[in-house]
Amino acid sequence: MFLGLAVSSESKPRIKIEKNNLTLNGSYLNWVIPTPQVAASATGVWAAIVPSSGAPTARHEASYVQAGNKFYLMGGRRIKPVQVFDPVNKTWVNKVNTPIELHHFQAISIDGLIYVVGAFTGSYPHEKPVATIYIFNPATNKWITGATIPAARRRGSSGVVVYNKKIYMVGGIKDGHWSGHVNWFDEYNPATNTWRTLPNAPRARDHFQAAIINGKLYLAGGRRSSASTNQTFELTVPQVDVFDFAAFKWATLPSSGNIPTQRAGAATAVIGNDLIIIGGESGSQTQAHKHTEALNVTTNTWRRLADLKQGRHGTQAIVNNNNIYLAAGCGNRGGTPELNTQEVFYFSGRTTPNGSAVTQSKLSTPAGVNFGAITVNSTSTKTITLTNTTGNQGILVSSLTKTGSSYFSVSAPYAFPFVLAPGKSVSLTCKFNPKTTGSQSGSILIKHSGQGGSTTVTLSGSGVKASVKNTEAVPELAAAKNQYLSTYPNPITDGQFSVHVPEKLTGEVPYTLVNQTGTIVLSDKLNLATATATLPFNFSGRYLNSGLYYLQITQGTQRYTVKVLLEK
Repeated sequence: MFLGLAVSSESKPRIKIEKNNLTLNGSYLNWVIPTPQVAASATGVWAAIVPSSGAPTARHEASYVQAGNKFYLMGGRRIKPVQVFDPVNKTWVNKVNTPIELHHFQAISIDGLIYVVGAFTGSYPHEKPVATIYIFNPATNKWITGATIPAARRRGSSGVVVYNKKIYMVGGIKDGHWSGHVNWFDEYNPATNTWRTLPNAPRARDHFQAAIINGKLYLAGGRRSSASTNQTFELTVPQVDVFDFAAFKWATLPSSGNIPTQRAGAATAVIGNDLIIIGGESGSQTQAHKHTEALNVTTNTWRRLADLKQGRHGTQAIVNNNNIYLAAGCGNRGGTPELNTQEVFYFSGRTTPNGSAVTQSKLSTPAGVNFGAITVNSTSTKTITLTNTTGNQGILVSSLTKTGSSYFSVSAPYAFPFVLAPGKSVSLTCKFNPKTTGSQSGSILIKHSGQGGSTTVTLSGSGVKASVKNTEAVPELAAAKNQYLSTYPNPITDGQFSVHVPEKLTGEVPYTLVNQTGTIVLSDKLNLATATATLPFNFSGRYLNSGLYYLQITQGTQRYTVKVLLEK
């Protein structure tokens, strides 16, 4: 750009240019020229990232994912450390190794926990699907063993995404690079630890990454690996398949929407309405692809973007503040050379990386639960509420162990392990069923990924004898027709009650207490000093199970029966 200044010749100004300042001395004119920005570009720019300290470990078939305000490089062939990249300060720090060899997975992050779902372990060409979900906790630098993947649905090299805090795994292959590519589609809900089989995708594919745009799941790129027929790289998939979560059905874009450069092992990113496929490998060339291509999901048309500075496959992309970050991967198809370089893509200039630091949450529970006095052989139920508080990280509740009295029992609403999201609560059901009298105690140990790693809730209660609650007047069985008995007081609170009979009785009055099966559980007698029609009874010192009984009173030829309900 040409900048013209109109200045009087008499003033004889002196012009001095320093960096971005143009100063016109003598006329006291200062003109500040802004720092140049990269012009907006339809194709964008890839630029190398030079770390200020540390470096990514060379690896491929690895994953790169953001949690909080940091980037995490993990997995790949052979066991390697998790590495943390601070995108603002450009520093790398090594963390703990993976628990086993994990590779060929698309990592995802939910509420500050990083999930590895559908990974492979082992060597080419018969890599084995990993049977469980592994979870990395950035706050504690620890790996946690998560849920088991259903045996009939295990595979690796799948597309894995998060939608509404549920994990979706699609496609993949069962036997490494050999055979068994599938079109399966599964949903896993970490909050309830439940799996659901969803409608199959239109076609099988593996070695690809999936993405969500506007409530739809997009599958682009990938292949059907077939080392068994010597076609490991050749059977690439051109079609783009789309699952609409609202309509709950699959569709395939018209052939005009096929990916222009067929390849597998590419990284996938989303900026706005663009599905961006980066790098990859194929049977058409030895070098890893530099291609970057974008599908506009509004028009279903592709366009070519800027090439990578270094062709690569076998890594994952992070999108942060409209920039795309890549690290590691492999420079040629297959497994060598592994790369330890980084790149960033932008359309209109570098942006400042953003994100909130992961803060470990606390699992809040009551310190203890006291059931109080409970009648022997009866059950009292209480709830124990677990709440994720303080931090912004999900808490994986991995197990629950009860110790102490066997009269206590506890159950959770879901099978372990399940995840409690920040601010959410779940209730455990705790029961106390004393079989004997006396005080009882116990405790519940809850293991989890929150602060402290475990929480203990104490349990207490005591068993007491049954008492009589009430009696119900019923017809006297052996007496005259329409003759009834009555009892009082009603209700009975201390186990003592009276039965009013039609005529006065005196002396010894035998009685029996019979349960509902007809078994006599108590035989005794009253000793009445004076004649009375009101007979006093006291069962408060008797050991009786709660339930309904028949009290039979006899004297001579007279027999009276009344129902007695013992209180729990």
